[in-house]
Amino acid sequence: MMQARTDRPDTPVRLDDLRELIDAVDEALLELLAERARLVDQVAAVKRGEEIPMRIQSREDAIVAGVRKRAEELGLSPDIVEDIFCRILDESHRRMSGS
Repeated sequence: MMQARTDRPDTPVRLDDLRELIDAVDEALLELLAERARLVDQVAAVKRGEEIPMRIQSREDAIVAGVRKRAEELGLSPDIVEDIFCRILDESHRRMSGS
């Protein structure tokens, strides 16, 4: 992944360069969300075949606890990260239910 040139104090960081980096991160996030969705589809197929409930609250609770902890370690707001992941989990359930 590209990084802004901050190692040379005589070279100012350009706003356009930073925006380009942010755009690249956004694209990577979208690709990761698409990959996650593909995996969720596979999980749903396995759960259907093995008659496992689509929603397992203990698994969701563990995911949320883990992302909150990791968010804190990374200097991010645990509340915001939890909100984001709850939306991701909701979308996963929507996909698994075929809605």
